[in-house]
Amino acid sequence: MNFIKPSICSAILVAMLSTSSFADCSYELFSISSAKDTKIIDFVDQLSDECGFSIIVSDPNAEKFLNTKLNKTNLKNLTINEVLDIVLKENNLSYTLENNLLKISYLSTKVFEIDYILSQRKSEGSTDVTLSSSSSAQGAMTSGSNNNSANEDQNSGAGDSQTGIKIESTDEVKFWEELDSEFQSILNRPHDVYKAQKPDINRNAGLVTVTATTRKI
Repeated sequence: MNFIKPSICSAILVAMLSTSSFADCSYELFSISSAKDTKIIDFVDQLSDECGFSIIVSDPNAEKFLNTKLNKTNLKNLTINEVLDIVLKENNLSYTLENNLLKISYLSTKVFEIDYILSQRKSEGSTDVTLSSSSSAQGAMTSGSNNNSANEDQNSGAGDSQTGIKIESTDEVKFWEELDSEFQSILNRPHDVYKAQKPDINRNAGLVTVTATTRKI
């Protein structure tokens, strides 16, 4: 187990109990204490000196955030990856630690797979409503059969009426357009400092590629 304690000058100081200068930290547990206002880069440099890994900072934004000052830290019996998760990821930095090389970046890229058939769904419906009414009226009788016959024909024609109403509805689902809009609203919220680029959507493959900070992803 390795112990790292704070120095008088409020930086991380070395109080190593390992048997070799550059131990294999993959199997080590760390107990670390640091004073308030210790910079992240100082914290990481100390781990680098203890474990013998190199550090690459991939972009200027990452370098800027590495100068962020931490609050007082007191970690007990954690692996190297657990320590880096707390110190880096909690401060919106991404990292990989492979082959004794620690790569730190502000932005990372992730590909999401969307299991959805490429289609545009559209449904239509219509309803015909017919209203009919009939009435009969009996006119005054006049003499002569010709007059009676004419009145009957006139009453018969005026007694029946019909009114038609047609109701149509359309429901269209544009899945990918709506998904793109929702992705952008989640990625770029009003209080975010960094404005992420528009996601790259491959509709044929059902893949969405996002480049953003760790918290955004």
